[in-house]
Amino acid sequence: MLACSHGFVPLFPCCSSRCCAKRRSLSAHFANLLGTSSSAIAPLRTLGLWLRHFTAFADAWKNGALSEPHVRELKKLDNPRTHRALKRDQHLFIEWAQTLEWTDWLKAIAYWLLAADPDGELDPERAASYGVTFRTDPNGDLHLTGTLDPITGDALKKAVEHEAQKIL
Repeated sequence: MLACSHGFVPLFPCCSSRCCAKRRSLSAHFANLLGTSSSAIAPLRTLGLWLRHFTAFADAWKNGALSEPHVRELKKLDNPRTHRALKRDQHLFIEWAQTLEWTDWLKAIAYWLLAADPDGELDPERAASYGVTFRTDPNGDLHLTGTLDPITGDALKKAVEHEAQKIL
C-alpha cells in the first residue's frame, strides 16, 4: 500500500488501489511491473536514493557515461569525511570513466580516496587484504607476497626499481 498511500498512483496509471493493495512497497510494485523480484529492485532503489545527492553522477548514469558498476564503486567512496569532496569532484570521476579502462579507473578512484581521506577508515574487507609477507628459502631465495594500497604500492615499487638499478 506504500505506493498508493504516498500518492504514486497518478504517476502509474496501471496502478489501481486493488492491485497496489497486494504489494507492500514501491520496490514490490516496480518488481511486479517489470516482471522481476523486489530483491532485484531494492538495490537499484538504494542507488537511486543515493544519487539524489549527486546529480552529475545521476545524469551520467542516465545518459550512459557511467555504468551501474561505476555508480556502485562511487557509492562506496561516500562517507561523512569524503562527501563534500565527492560532490565537488563528480566531473573527474565521470571523465575518468569515459577515458580509462575499468582497472585503471579503479586505481584512479583508490588514489582519489587516499588523497581525499588519508586518515580515513578502510572497509574491513579491504583493510584485511593489505599486508606484505617475506619468506626466505634455505637457499636464500626470497618470496614476497602481499597487497598494498596504491600509494604505498607505488612507493615500494619505485624503491625496489631504484635499488635494482644500483645492483645491475
